[in-house]
Amino acid sequence: TLHALTQGDLPQALRLSEMTRQAADQDSLTRAVGRELSGEEGVVSLARALAARAKEAPSEVAGEGARYLELLDPELGLPAVCARYAEEESRVVRGVFKTYLGLHAQAIVPWLLERARGEDAGDAREAVELLKLGGDAGPTLEALRSLARGQSAVRELAAEALDQLSGADERRRLLEIVLQGPVRSDRLNAIGSLDPSARTYEGLQPLVEGDLLLERDGEEQAAVLDLLVRAGGVRARVALQRLSERRVPMFRHRAETERLKKLAARTLQALERRKGAL
Repeated sequence: TLHALTQGDLPQALRLSEMTRQAADQDSLTRAVGRELSGEEGVVSLARALAARAKEAPSEVAGEGARYLELLDPELGLPAVCARYAEEESRVVRGVFKTYLGLHAQAIVPWLLERARGEDAGDAREAVELLKLGGDAGPTLEALRSLARGQSAVRELAAEALDQLSGADERRRLLEIVLQGPVRSDRLNAIGSLDPSARTYEGLQPLVEGDLLLERDGEEQAAVLDLLVRAGGVRARVALQRLSERRVPMFRHRAETERLKKLAARTLQALERRKGAL
């Protein structure tokens, strides 16, 4: 099989690999074929064979490449595919590898996070796209949340990916808990689970503009304002300014209003410092 790959004969390599799978049990396949094909040499040979095959039969290469990659041992093959993908220049080969990596995105989150936080803008965008392919659960979702809450260049892209994965129904459910939920712990959990997107920012406005936030304790108020900043960015400046300048009533909610004004002012100062540092 490896010889066929080195000769650029992807169809023959695929036939031989599939014959081996039919003739051997899974343990035998892993031992006899997996180590040989899933290492660096095997993946480099595959990349070259894919590039050659793309010139001969461009309509077949994606399907053949996907079938071949399915024969690899993911534990051995993923590191080699990641390494080759990072260096590969062929658009066709990158496309085949990207599909494979997307299917296994949950297993390569540390590598994807490193690329997403790197200096190369193209690599960072592709890393977010691959994390998105990992679906709406598990490590990939947590990685997207981490990127969306951070200061990386792909912050907004990660937030958009979260927005699409979490869905409007889930966001509405969480916002309803934040606005009207009777249990404090449920409200705090909902605040922590909301994606920091433009739609979340808009959904928080009734809480910020009315008196509801005055009725929450300091920890919950701080969590809401933190989410407001992460979801709205510089847009949150106006909302924080209004809160910090809010008129203090004579009687009802006097102490609560003063406390919220101070918290909003501190949050606004932190936002301005962060903006100036960027």
